[in-house]
Amino acid sequence: MKFLVYILLFLFGKDSFAQKKDSINDHALTQEKPEIFTVVEEMPEFPGGMQQMMKFIQINSIYPNSIKEKNIGGKVFLKFVVSETGQVKDVIVLKSSGVKELDEEAKTMMSYMPKWKPGKQSGKEVPVYFNLPVSYGLGDPYFMFNINNKNNDYLAAKGCLEKGDVNSALINLKKAEDQSDVDVLYTTAVIYSLKKKNEDACNCYKKINELYGNTNNKIVSNAKEYQQKYCTNN
Repeated sequence: MKFLVYILLFLFGKDSFAQKKDSINDHALTQEKPEIFTVVEEMPEFPGGMQQMMKFIQINSIYPNSIKEKNIGGKVFLKFVVSETGQVKDVIVLKSSGVKELDEEAKTMMSYMPKWKPGKQSGKEVPVYFNLPVSYGLGDPYFMFNINNKNNDYLAAKGCLEKGDVNSALINLKKAEDQSDVDVLYTTAVIYSLKKKNEDACNCYKKINELYGNTNNKIVSNAKEYQQKYCTNN
């Protein structure tokens, strides 16, 4: 009987130890991986507010010359965490600009970020996800690429433009089956603008605005701006 009692005590003691160990491990995991919030009562804030953040991006974001010289721009959407201490970390590209160099430059710029005012939930500092768009563009017509467009002729044109071969890009665009595709139209228009073929460029910008004028995206916004700036009888 004593032997049986010893076995039972050993087993219960072992289970208790295992439960305690599991509890410690669970606590350790909780400590290592705190909940990261998406929305909190007080959102994280760059020191000095939004205007100061825009100044910081302008000063610290370098427009790669190899891309700028080819009249290529784009918008990179970044996602990162502002920790409970205000540190910016875990930066990823949420949506690519379509140009690897611009994506990488945007991420590099984020490495220079100072500490933010951390977000708060129920009066306590907590880690929060934050999304930030970073734009690269010129004053004159510039190319922007749509990474979701799988048109082979459009992709071939994009490859040519990344090499600086504007003429071959135009040949590929002219072969595109859907000539009303907004990305085909916009890229064609910018090529015509660079070639000083103003009338051809304006016809493309006008067509974009006729077909896609109610669409809220940067390509259409650029087309509207260029039509007003460069085209007569608009």
